[in-house]
Amino acid sequence: MVIHLRSYSSALCAVLCLAGCAAAGVPHTNDPYEKLNWAGGLVHVGSRPLPAEALISKAIAIFEQRNDELGLAAGYRAYASFFASPAIEGRRQWYAQYGFRDKAATLENRFSKSIEYFQKAEAIYTRHNRSDWLTYVNLNMGLTYQVMGDLNSACRAFERSEANHRATAHFGPDVNVTVDYAQVLTSHKRSARC
Repeated sequence: MVIHLRSYSSALCAVLCLAGCAAAGVPHTNDPYEKLNWAGGLVHVGSRPLPAEALISKAIAIFEQRNDELGLAAGYRAYASFFASPAIEGRRQWYAQYGFRDKAATLENRFSKSIEYFQKAEAIYTRHNRSDWLTYVNLNMGLTYQVMGDLNSACRAFERSEANHRATAHFGPDVNVTVDYAQVLTSHKRSARC
């Protein structure tokens, strides 16, 4: 009977440890785009920034290894959104103690880091003439500047987003563009007092 209790105790301990693991329930994939998709859900829906950051970092490393510039831009965009996410607040104590994978990032400068990663993505999308993605990068950059209280930079980012959106309309029906984007942008610009 003692053996069974020890086995039960060991099994219970293993289950509790696994349940507490930040990556529990995150499926394994080698596809970096799939990693970014999972990361987006974890950080924005599941409020689980720890495994999300790990997935983003791994995806970026794969894109770097493959020399996949557009993939890298997607990784930077995901990391920028990660740093701007309210989910980080729920793990404030963890990040204060252990920090982020990007060792230059802190809780105090995470919104600046968000801007930095959006700018990295913006540079790549500009080189590749991807105004469709630039539309959303600049919109999100504007929203991040707004959270930071830098309304002038927010307004400039919103203006770039609007110009990107107009350029995207010339791509034709194959490009997925938000139908009421002008209305969405007008609302954000009004909120930032542009």
